[in-house]
Amino acid sequence: SFDHLNLNKVYSYHQADNMAMIKINLKLGAKQEGILREDMRVSGEMKDMVIISVLKKEYRELQQSL
Repeated sequence: SFDHLNLNKVYSYHQADNMAMIKINLKLGAKQEGILREDMRVSGEMKDMVIISVLKKEYRELQQSL
């Protein structure tokens, strides 16, 4: 994404109670940016959403350390 699309940031949204997905993203070097409170309706219930992102420079640093 960073090279082909020339993006500076890649981000994703996950339900706050989906700890497995959040942990995977954090383990891969992404950072939690914030929580959108009661942002999405799921099965009739409002859910908090977590925003997780990685910047191009963070991704490059992570690549070099591997």
